[in-house]
Amino acid sequence: MSQKKRIKYPASHDEGAMGDTANKLLLLNWKNWTLQARKPFQTTLDILLPVLISLLLLYLRSQVDPELHSTQYYEPFCTAPMSIPDLPFLCPPNNQSLHDPLSMILSLTGGNSTPIR
Repeated sequence: MSQKKRIKYPASHDEGAMGDTANKLLLLNWKNWTLQARKPFQTTLDILLPVLISLLLLYLRSQVDPELHSTQYYEPFCTAPMSIPDLPFLCPPNNQSLHDPLSMILSLTGGNSTPIR
C-alpha cells in the first residue's frame, strides 16, 4: 500500500501566512528591479518620457493666453426615450416642484413625512 502525500496549502489564518506574503512581495520587487536593470534604455524612457511630456504641456499652456467667455444658458430638454409618470425627475417637465427638492419628495411620498429628531 502506497501512501499518497497530501499537499498542505497555507491558509490565511496560519502562523506563517504573513511571512510568506512578505517573502513573496520581496521576491516580486527583486524580480522587477532585476528586469529593469537589464534594460537600462527602457527604464530611462519609462522615467523620463512622462516628465518630458508634462514639461511640454506646461510650456504649451504658458504660451496660450486664456480667453474669458460669457456664460451661456441652454433650454432644458429631455433625452429619455419616454416619460415615466412615477419618476418625474427622470425627464422633468417645466414644473416648479422639481426646482424645490422638498416639495418633490413630499409629492412622491404622498405628503407623509415625519420630522427626524
